[in-house]
Amino acid sequence: MYESFYGLKAKPFSIVPQAEFLFPSRRHSAALHLLEYGLMSHAMLTLITGDIGTGKTTLIRCLLRKVGLDVTLGLVSFTHSAYGDFLRWILTAFGIDTKRRTQAEMYEAFVKFLVEQYALGKRVVLVVDETQNLSPAGLEQLRLLSNVNVEGHELLQIIMAGQTNLRDKLLQPGLEQLVQRIAFSYHLEPLDRRETEQYIRYRLSTAGCSDSATVFTPDAFDIVYEKSGGVPRVVNTICDSAMVYGYAQQKPIIDGAIVAEVIEDRERTGIPFLPRYAEHEPISVERIAKGVVDTPAAADQR
Repeated sequence: MYESFYGLKAKPFSIVPQAEFLFPSRRHSAALHLLEYGLMSHAMLTLITGDIGTGKTTLIRCLLRKVGLDVTLGLVSFTHSAYGDFLRWILTAFGIDTKRRTQAEMYEAFVKFLVEQYALGKRVVLVVDETQNLSPAGLEQLRLLSNVNVEGHELLQIIMAGQTNLRDKLLQPGLEQLVQRIAFSYHLEPLDRRETEQYIRYRLSTAGCSDSATVFTPDAFDIVYEKSGGVPRVVNTICDSAMVYGYAQQKPIIDGAIVAEVIEDRERTGIPFLPRYAEHEPISVERIAKGVVDTPAAADQR
């Protein structure tokens, strides 16, 4: 809708995970390097956690683009028990037939698959997204699968990605052996104020903006950060809405007043961009327009 108006070639703030839009913040870069190293070093288990919307799935998508031909890859995102048997999803991810097979038969089929891939000189990597939805029994299945080896060589590498509560779940009694197999672990946190501004500019530039520094004003960055908490997915949602509003008003620059209007309109629906927004004093469009909101940018100028 607004892409041509702002000189963009693509939508910059989609909430759909896109590897090409991964912002190389310090935390995201560290997490990606850790994932890559875990992959290269044949780590048995690698764990990535983070709050909702911090970019875990985008990191996984970026990693998957880097795997070589020597890797046989399987991705499982349907981890909730409502979607059916977890082991069946694992086999399906690798193209293994599961029809009319019992649990024992599926396990045997997967072990046979691992051995065959090893004989071909290939590594098998299983990526489990949304791992926090797994039951203790599902997590135990991962441990059992990680036990499979030939002549001391582990046949399966597992990468687990999940929300923050996954760490608490892994500390439950009975999962000690699984935790001991985790070679590398990293926790993603939201962006800080400076990174949030860099993130917005990066995505604009990636989408084709010739001068990303002029689209959003400093007070707009301040409000986006305050109301998003630096969570990338929420930043995307706010900025996308702000650009729709800017386009509707034919304003080439997104200032604080536009972002504040987006926030106020969203608050009226009763579904805020971020639930903890209520901890902050509501931002008034009129106060922004009059320049009396005490944002970090304004404080820096005093």
